[in-house]
Amino acid sequence: MFVMFHPGQTVDRGFEAKYKSIPTGGVDPCSEYPCANDSTCVDNEDSTFKCICPPGVTGDRCQVGLDPCSEYPCANNGTCVDNGNNTFKCICPPGVTGDRCQVDIDECRENKDHCQDICENTMGSYYCSCSDPELSVARDKRHCIAEGVEVDCGQDEITITLPKSLLLGLDREHLRLIDANCTATENETHFFLHTETGKCGTISKHNKDYVIYSNMVSEIPIEENKIVTRLRQAMIPFDCFYSNWGVASSIGIRPSDSLLPSLRMTSLLNSQSVNECTLKPVSTARTQHCQS
Repeated sequence: MFVMFHPGQTVDRGFEAKYKSIPTGGVDPCSEYPCANDSTCVDNEDSTFKCICPPGVTGDRCQVGLDPCSEYPCANNGTCVDNGNNTFKCICPPGVTGDRCQVDIDECRENKDHCQDICENTMGSYYCSCSDPELSVARDKRHCIAEGVEVDCGQDEITITLPKSLLLGLDREHLRLIDANCTATENETHFFLHTETGKCGTISKHNKDYVIYSNMVSEIPIEENKIVTRLRQAMIPFDCFYSNWGVASSIGIRPSDSLLPSLRMTSLLNSQSVNECTLKPVSTARTQHCQS
């Protein structure tokens, strides 16, 4: 047994002694700091030691770092990045934010131009809808369109085709172009309004790159007993663009009103010449035609 007295200390009569096994050579097993990563070494008093590991590491000597991303700490499909020091960072996908991607971004509030009509926020995203049941969301997922409306831009004429289901309550004689003498024709399912590019009130605008021909389908008010009544508000402007390089496109827009939210159709007819045009729909076009 060894009894060790520390310099500068005094004891009264008698003393206490604590027994500790010292390995051969008198070396403390924790004296060489065998535990890694700031872990705590505990002397087992039998010439062995144990390492108490801090969070984030493991192993008999705390030498193995744990992956902080192993428990998927990032919400809403966020990407976890191991920073290498037992910390992580979440890379959030569009629509969410926060240190763990746990906070939804309200796209409808952030940007009111996301949707033409109604914007519905969802967790991490949004979607557009149309208040008028006769309209549906276009392929661009933003505009409201009426299925089946066609604007045909020929070389010298324009025809717009409207499904009757779009204009419930209106008859053929209720529809006209800017010139009231240019009225609609019909079949069982559709109304048709036709004009040459310079007639029926069609307006043209020219610049060095293209010519735009514009007209509008509107309602003829009904007069009964000298009282003018409107069955339903209908205003559908439409344009045809003719490029100097042989590119034509057609646009029809219906401004919003209480019954019929805005309708937009756009198509691009890409060609080397007007006579050889190939339909390439863009934006919200459903069906357009190029006439050579």
